[in-house]
Amino acid sequence: MILQANGGHYLTEADETLASAARHFVKTVYLTKPADIARWREVSEAEKQALLTPPGLPEPTKDTLTPGYLDKVQDILAAIPAVINEATDAAFADTATALRYQDYYPEWGAEGAELGKEVPAGFHLRSEGKLYQVRQPHTLQQQWQPGADGTEALYQLVQADYEEQPDGHAGTADDPIPYEGNQELAAGLYYQQDGVTYLCTRDSGQPLYHALRDLVGLYVEPAPATGAEDSPAADAEGAPNPDTPGSPGDTTHTDTPAGTGEQQSDN
Repeated sequence: MILQANGGHYLTEADETLASAARHFVKTVYLTKPADIARWREVSEAEKQALLTPPGLPEPTKDTLTPGYLDKVQDILAAIPAVINEATDAAFADTATALRYQDYYPEWGAEGAELGKEVPAGFHLRSEGKLYQVRQPHTLQQQWQPGADGTEALYQLVQADYEEQPDGHAGTADDPIPYEGNQELAAGLYYQQDGVTYLCTRDSGQPLYHALRDLVGLYVEPAPATGAEDSPAADAEGAPNPDTPGSPGDTTHTDTPAGTGEQQSDN
């Protein structure tokens, strides 16, 4: 019995799992029994090339872009968050690379970073539009959401060096860095919060969550005023401004969430 392909087409094995290297593309197949017909199928030249293409998606063109193609793209994107933290490419350890692809990291509480999951130090996850890196191994829990007060020992906000950001800030008196909490401060740079500019006097060495006005005398000082009306440290009579206390008081805080039994001071 002879099985013949139509003009411009080929006969190839019907087994979808067969590797391309083991596949045949022929015009004619000689069969010993009728049941063998089910072992073959007919494909066009384009289908042949697709089967010979290494695993992956071909470049999108007007011919290859189909609903099925986009379904595969969506499947690939959906699978990335679960494995990106396991990628062996060292480039992902670079802050700039991690931020570039931050949308691919799992969302806190969702698949890949679901509650109850044990995460190691260095694990990246997103929360409320920001990227965080795990500082110490722990189990993700509802009360320990990245960015919340008291979780500074667990997560560090991932931020690029401001001088490397096209739309960033120089950290100068004229272009201070916005401070949002859970940030590490660097000596010599200027930061701004609530419209007040501060000069960092020493490296914090770890992310801080206190308001900058509460860190005066510890890590920052109010920036020199350009005029009496602009001074953050004094009012018109020269009295201390209650928003920038001369003494920050006790700024000791518990870095590890309640129940872990570890406390750490910003000092």
